[in-house]
Amino acid sequence: PDVDEFEISGLTPAASKKITVPRVSEAQISYECKLNQIIPVGSDGPGGGFVVIGTIVLFHIADDIYENGRINLQKLQPIGRLAGNSYTRPLSDTFKIVRKIKPE
Repeated sequence: PDVDEFEISGLTPAASKKITVPRVSEAQISYECKLNQIIPVGSDGPGGGFVVIGTIVLFHIADDIYENGRINLQKLQPIGRLAGNSYTRPLSDTFKIVRKIKPE
C-alpha cells in the first residue's frame, strides 16, 4: 500500500525542478536524482537491502550554510543514520588525516 511519508513525518513537500518527485522543504541540503540501478544485497530477511545508484541532476543548498563555495558544517550540524533506530552527530568527534599522495 502507498504511504504518505510527508503526512506521517509532518515534513513539507517542495516541488523539484528537474524531477517529478517532491523533496523535503525543511532539508538544508537536498538532491534531485535520476535512478540508474537498484542492486539487491543479501536476503529478503533481516540484514538484506538494496544499493541504489543514481545520478544527481540538481543540488539544493540553503544560503545560510553555504560560504565561499563550501558548506559550513558547524552551521549545518549534520546527523547520520547508523542502524535500526541509532543515529550519530558526526561533528562531535571529527579529525583530519593529511594525505601524503595528492590526487591528480
